[in-house]
Amino acid sequence: MGRLKLEYLPLDKIDVSLLNVRKANIEESIKELAESIKEIDVQQPVVVFPKGDRYELIIGQRRYLACKRLGKKEIPALITHVKDETDATLKSFSENIHRLDLEYRDKMRVATELLNKFKSIKQVAKHLGVSPQTVSNYLGYAAVEDDMKELVDEGKLTASTAIRITKNI
Repeated sequence: MGRLKLEYLPLDKIDVSLLNVRKANIEESIKELAESIKEIDVQQPVVVFPKGDRYELIIGQRRYLACKRLGKKEIPALITHVKDETDATLKSFSENIHRLDLEYRDKMRVATELLNKFKSIKQVAKHLGVSPQTVSNYLGYAAVEDDMKELVDEGKLTASTAIRITKNI
């Protein structure tokens, strides 16, 4: 296995590979991702492999699209080498399948900390690159009883349902 090389690559030299496994919901919350990138820049490089004088993107399609939407000229990219199409597909799949979303409790904690600092839901939303309603939902989760939070942690109840139940009690 070769070493990865980090470079800032021009967006117009990158093509989204047909081997990239993400096909559904690509545009979902891309606006929020673009806002986050605008606020704090790209935090994780995309992953590409060379193909002729261009690069094929196999990991980070949404980051790439958000940067294009923002009119950025380049993006940090890890350049890898692939043995064949199967190797490229496996790399793309592995990165996507093992990603774990933040627990709602963690989102609530961060939103609360930032609200204490910025004093405004709108400012917290701007810094996180999400809507003010999303921040309000994170903050509303603080009022949810611990036993209901355990049900959310176990996947038996959604956080939004727990919040609605709490509001109606």
